[in-house]
Amino acid sequence: MNGTYLRATANGYDAILKCLACGNTYLHQERIEAFERNADASIGLHITIEGGRAIVDNGLAGNPSSRRSGFKVYFSCESCAAGPVLSFSQHKGNTEITFD
Repeated sequence: MNGTYLRATANGYDAILKCLACGNTYLHQERIEAFERNADASIGLHITIEGGRAIVDNGLAGNPSSRRSGFKVYFSCESCAAGPVLSFSQHKGNTEITFD
């Protein structure tokens, strides 16, 4: 997604994610992590949602943003063993999106 800007379209979809390993579009959202903190704070709020449960703690390990808030969506692929992760992070007023 480097250099790509997402926007709303008439049908409500701008892009469909594809597995990075095999190209399949059948990806299942398995886990979500949200991180919230003030700029450069060493602790904040971390919420993990997985398997019908929410776990809340103050740890920031795994936050995709080095200074602010962010969240991650972990996927599994129907066709292969890949586990791609879609990440959103805040940096200097910009929202950065990565898919690894």
